[in-house]
Amino acid sequence: MVGGVEHGRSAGFTLIEVLIAVAVLAVLATGAGLAVSRGATRTASDAQTLQHVFLRERGLAIQGRSWRGVAVEPLGYRLARVSEGQWTLSDTRVSWRGRASTLLDGPAVLPGAHVIAFLPNGRTSAGHIDFTSRGGSAVRCTFDGWTGVTCDEG
Repeated sequence: MVGGVEHGRSAGFTLIEVLIAVAVLAVLATGAGLAVSRGATRTASDAQTLQHVFLRERGLAIQGRSWRGVAVEPLGYRLARVSEGQWTLSDTRVSWRGRASTLLDGPAVLPGAHVIAFLPNGRTSAGHIDFTSRGGSAVRCTFDGWTGVTCDEG
């Protein structure tokens, strides 16, 4: 001890220890942020997919002067057409990234699957679809039969 001051290691942290602690916290924060936003990304992706399919099928119904449809199921959707007065579904189901629940005016073609109908005059079924993910994020897509589809986070 010289002049009442002890030389040697003090009781604080070194710069390296502080930098390592900050780096570990940054990695943990990034991981938590990605986990939370992943659910929101899934629902937004499903909503964009629905909007794209809605516009495409509506345009094809008008252009081809025929009834077309999208059969919405909780885990995906299938394209549909009217053949001999009845809906015929495609064999291919396109999966949602999350889960969908519906409230549609269209007919139930299978248990748990309703059709968004697209008429040759441009009208569609009315209703809404709620997309949800495990992370708790939700998006509601609404269509009124005339103006198209709008999606809002809720």
